Amino acid sequence: RLYNITEQLLEARDVGFLNKAALCLLRTGEQEEYTAQLFELYARLCYTQRICEERGNIMLPLPPAQHEKKYFSYAAKLFAKCSQQRGIKFDLSSDAFRNFVCAGMYEDAAELINCGILPIQDSQSFQEVYKLCIPSSLMDPAASFRKDFKRRADKCQCVLTAMKRVASRL
Repeated sequence: RLYNITEQLLEARDVGFLNKAALCLLRTGEQEEYTAQLFELYARLCYTQRICEERGNIMLPLPPAQHEKKYFSYAAKLFAKCSQQRGIKFDLSSDAFRNFVCAGMYEDAAELINCGILPIQDSQSFQEVYKLCIPSSLMDPAASFRKDFKRRADKCQCVLTAMKRVASRL
């Protein structure tokens, strides 16, 4: 029954409803992966909505607002928890990494790499994580991080150091 409700929620079109639905699912303690997806979706929709409303009055890349960062961090923590509960799954851990950088939580993103929660075992997995660090769309919530990473800004040195450490052992 919960699975059916979750599936319906993922098809919802009301952004505010997604937020409430994710919070309700979180309280049940079940379907944590779906809850993480809802939180990420809610944060991305809020981010995109803000860009659309301010179109022409903003300079891209636009960093996520505090409200959006909060929901990206919820998603990141849930994705990391799900990955650990399932025996360290790369896809869930990379989802956690992506959400941590969207939330501006660079230390937490680096910690995923340093502690092995984001298992980078070969060049293919390294490339997949590295793709999350290189510039893409300026409208992506991670664009600010990618810009800082490219410039080797102080605030993302922890992620850069973690990536260098992994690259040196591959």
